[in-house]
Amino acid sequence: MYDISNTKTQNSLRKYLKKYGTALQYSVYEIHGEISLLKSIIHNITTKYSLELANNDTIVILPITKSVLNKTIFVGNGNYDDSSYMVI
Repeated sequence: MYDISNTKTQNSLRKYLKKYGTALQYSVYEIHGEISLLKSIIHNITTKYSLELANNDTIVILPITKSVLNKTIFVGNGNYDDSSYMVI
């Protein structure tokens, strides 16, 4: 999830995240993938976007382990697979 004041930076991050995940809300994305992919995404976000953030801007990355995911309650028709998982 993110809270970014600069529209250009918001749009750039949104476009990047859409390549790998699904928007749950306007600024919240879920991404499933192998650990190597998730590490690459984290690296790309922290190196590129950290330089573009204003003082009060934030990007929060929540890696979710399989044990936590197995305890997560999903309501509705959505599902998840056994790949690694994170919410941004």
